[in-house]
Amino acid sequence: MEGLADALACSADAECEVALPPDASGCCTLANATPMTKAYRASVATWSKAHCADFECPVEALPGARPAACFFVPRCLAKKCTNACNADGGAQFHGAHDLHDTTTP
Repeated sequence: MEGLADALACSADAECEVALPPDASGCCTLANATPMTKAYRASVATWSKAHCADFECPVEALPGARPAACFFVPRCLAKKCTNACNADGGAQFHGAHDLHDTTTP
């Protein structure tokens, strides 16, 4: 896929989002959401409209454990899109535990 916006380069949180990334074909999405720039997702959508009209996407299996809520909060950190978990010290999966309690496994 040529001509796409940068997937991660940012200068402000508002430029980032957490969304489903394209697969290798560019016509389908993967089941695991990831941080990316809004411009990248828009450029993938434009590319897909032009190249994927007759493409049929397989059904992806849903991922296992749901990430902590901070995973779905986009952040621009060190000029790269990431999520609030990375910006707030690395909280990841906590199940029923408090999302801010990183001492409980």
